[in-house]
Amino acid sequence: MNFENIKLVTFDLGYTLVYNERVEDYLAYLRHKGLDRSKDEVDLAFHLADKMFMRDYPGVFGHAPETYMPWYIGTVNYRLRFRFNLFEQVQFFIEQAQNKPFWKLFPHTKKVLETLKREGYELGLLSNWDKSCRKLLASLGIDDYFDYIYVSSEVGSGKPDAKMFELLLKESGYLPEEVLYVGDNYYDDVIGAGKAGIQTIVLNRFGHKGVEELTDCIIVPSTMEVVSLLQGEQSLEEYIVK
Repeated sequence: MNFENIKLVTFDLGYTLVYNERVEDYLAYLRHKGLDRSKDEVDLAFHLADKMFMRDYPGVFGHAPETYMPWYIGTVNYRLRFRFNLFEQVQFFIEQAQNKPFWKLFPHTKKVLETLKREGYELGLLSNWDKSCRKLLASLGIDDYFDYIYVSSEVGSGKPDAKMFELLLKESGYLPEEVLYVGDNYYDDVIGAGKAGIQTIVLNRFGHKGVEELTDCIIVPSTMEVVSLLQGEQSLEEYIVK
C-alpha cells in the first residue's frame, strides 16, 4: 500500500466522524435500575456488538432502528451479563434520544478535516444514511469541508455495493489509486471501496478487539492517525494487520 499519490480523502460518517451518546444513555438506564457498570465496560460492549452485527448481519444498520434495536441492545446486555425487559429498555433509549441532538462530532473531527484541507487534499463523504444526512452535516458545521458527498438514500444503493465509489471516481476525475477511504465497517467500507480499486483504512477504537478475523488491512484507532500516516509521521507497517 502506498499513500504518496493520494489526492482525495473520503470518509464514512457514523462512528467515523460522528458518534452518539448511547453509552451515557445505557449508564442512565442502569442507574434507573439501581445498577452499575463502568463507562469503559459499556463502551466496549457496544463496540463488540457493532462489530458482530457488521460481520454477521451485513446491512442491518442501514434499516430502520425499530427493525433491529431490541436485538442489538439485547446483545449489549448479554455482554454485560444483564437481563432486562427489552421493550421497556428500548423505549427508554428512544425517550433519551428525543431530548437532545442524537449525533455529535468526535472531538478531533474538525481538526482532522481542517488539517487535510490545509494540506491540499480534497475531501469526500460516502455514507449509508437516510435523507437526513445533509441536514445533519449542516447542523454539525462540517458540510462545507466536503467537495463530494454521496449518500445511499440519494444514490439508491449503499455500501458494500460499489456504486457510490464509482460515481465518486467518475465525477471527481481521480484515479482509484489517488483516493483513500476511511471507515469503521470492514464489510461495508473496505469491501465496497475495494470493488472500485480504492485503498482503505479501518477505524477500530479498541485495537483489534472485535475485528480479530481481519487480515491484510490497515487498522487505526482514530482519524487522527490517518492524518499522521498521510503526513508521513507514522509508518504504515505499524498498522498493517497480516
